[in-house]
Amino acid sequence: DTAPVIRRASQPPTTAPCSRAQLRTGLALHEMRTQGLAQAGGPTVEQGLPSNVVFAIAFAPDGFAWIGTDAGVAVYDGQSVTQVFNVKNTGLASDRVRAILTDSSGAMWVATDGGLSHFTADGEWEHFTAGNPFSEGLSFVTDLAEAQGVLWVATDNDGFYRFADGEWKQQPADGLFAAAVAPDGSVWFGTYYHGAGHFANDEWEQF
Repeated sequence: DTAPVIRRASQPPTTAPCSRAQLRTGLALHEMRTQGLAQAGGPTVEQGLPSNVVFAIAFAPDGFAWIGTDAGVAVYDGQSVTQVFNVKNTGLASDRVRAILTDSSGAMWVATDGGLSHFTADGEWEHFTAGNPFSEGLSFVTDLAEAQGVLWVATDNDGFYRFADGEWKQQPADGLFAAAVAPDGSVWFGTYYHGAGHFANDEWEQF
C-alpha cells in the first residue's frame, strides 16, 4: 500500500486544561450547532473563519474548537481564529469538511469530500484518500466514530472502514450518513436509503 502523506504542523496542540473562558466558548459553540454562527455570536468570516458555512465542530484536548467549513478547518480559542488548515497549507484531503472527531488519544480526524485527514497527537498531518485506503471511486467521507482505539469511518458510496493498530478493513454498504458506537462496542450507521445499519461480531445487518 502507498504510505500516507505526512506533513508537520507549525503549531502542535497543547494539553492545557480548559479555562472558564473556554468553557463559556463551549456553550456558545453548542448554540452554533442549534442556532447558527451569527445568532450565537460566534466567529464568522469577519473574525477569521474561512467561511460562514459550518458543517462540523469538535473540541481539541487544549479546549480550542475546531470548526469545519466548506473552505477548511478553523481553530478558535474562544476569542479569535488562531489557525486555518486547508488543502493549500496542510494538504487537507479536501477543503469541504463533513465531520470532525477528537479520538481517545487526543488526535483530531477530519472527514472531507476528498477523504480523511488526521492531525496526530504529535502535531503531524497525515492524509488518507482514494486509493489509500479508500476505493478509487470514493465520493466523500460522511461521519466518524471512535471507541477503545478503533476508528470507524462512514462514506457515501464506499461502505465503512475500521481502522485499528495501523490496519484498515472495509465493509461494503451503500449511502452511509451517520456513525455511532454503542455501549456494547457494536457500531450503528444511518443510511440515506435503507434505514439503520448495525455491525457486530463482524456481521453487517440493515433494517
